Amino acid sequence: MRNRAFGFLLTLLMAVPAAFPISAADFEIDGYFKNFQMNIKPPLYLSCRGTGGDLLGANTTRLRIDGTASFSRDLKLFASYTVSVNVLESSLGQLLNISTVQPGYRIDDIHSRIFPSPGKDPGSLRLNQNLDRLYIAWSGLLDLYLGRQPFGWGAGKTVNPTDVLAPFRFDELDREERVGLDAVRAICPLGMMSELDAGVIPGEDAEIENSAAYLRGRTYLARTDLSATFIVYRENFLAGLDAARSVGGSGVWLEAACNRVENEYSEEEFIRLVAGWDHSFFRGRMYGWCEYHYNGAGAKEPEDYYENLAGHPAFSQSGVFLMGRHYLLPAVTWQFTPLLSGTGQFFVNLADGSVLFAPALEYNIGKNLYVGGGGYLGFGDSSESASKAESEFGEYGRVFYFSMRYYY
Repeated sequence: MRNRAFGFLLTLLMAVPAAFPISAADFEIDGYFKNFQMNIKPPLYLSCRGTGGDLLGANTTRLRIDGTASFSRDLKLFASYTVSVNVLESSLGQLLNISTVQPGYRIDDIHSRIFPSPGKDPGSLRLNQNLDRLYIAWSGLLDLYLGRQPFGWGAGKTVNPTDVLAPFRFDELDREERVGLDAVRAICPLGMMSELDAGVIPGEDAEIENSAAYLRGRTYLARTDLSATFIVYRENFLAGLDAARSVGGSGVWLEAACNRVENEYSEEEFIRLVAGWDHSFFRGRMYGWCEYHYNGAGAKEPEDYYENLAGHPAFSQSGVFLMGRHYLLPAVTWQFTPLLSGTGQFFVNLADGSVLFAPALEYNIGKNLYVGGGGYLGFGDSSESASKAESEFGEYGRVFYFSMRYYY
């Protein structure tokens, strides 16, 4: 069934471009090459598995090819393919987070693992692939999009409560490209600054329990960008609102969502919201922002983190990653020179007092070539037992990384 569905999707996507002469198309090819070298100190409680206290290494190299074919002013075909090589110590198999969340809304897909072949122990060397984009875009009275395409919503910088389809983790190393989802999407302009966006996003085998549909409206009112979102996803429901505007030379925003989710064990209703502020200082050399995040799906006390993580459907259905309720998320970026910048970001769990500090440096060493480094450093009470947490970020461990990016 899945192979037939994927074959039908590919045939449908190729049918329209096939009606145009190849010589009439305008082709563009670009992409990037990225490498991440990581050293990871696992949490203390993993010492019972023989890894706690050890500094473990991992390396991932990723090549992405993006292609665009313009058949007319109003008709374009987009495609992206990524191949990555991961080398890591076997004990990191369940710990390492180096890519976006797994694409859950795809009718069918190519095999993600090239080597070792599916079904075999992946070991320390893995060669993976991802057909991340394959869609047709047509512009007319409506903007229509058919195929595998990206989705990204919300006003928040660190957490997006209205993005339950393919959200980034808070500690994602590579946040540049959102994972592609299979969808039929239509965007209808309603005025100079208003539009209505609607779509169907089928999951595995296009079954209702694996799929999503949404309606999103956007407008500009009283000098404020306003959006309202309604999503039905895997038989769950979200109603969300986000707003952003300028106040006295600063930017402010609010993003909130009310969710109803369920699994075979429970049904839950919860609210998530982010309220933020940003401002530039010293003629733009320093840029700072701060967000407050309320996570209604989180646990109130640290001792309940793991039990809530395993039982609450939001963590498996809604892309929720943080385990507590109340967070302060400040950050500052300083432009040392036109080519060198540094960032310090903090994730503060206001309930248990733990902190995750994320420093980063980036240097543009040549045309389209960047190098950087940083880390994710957890501070707080830690436990020697995996059955109960003392704090959220105290159990995080330490991650140090070096990155290189080249765009062509």
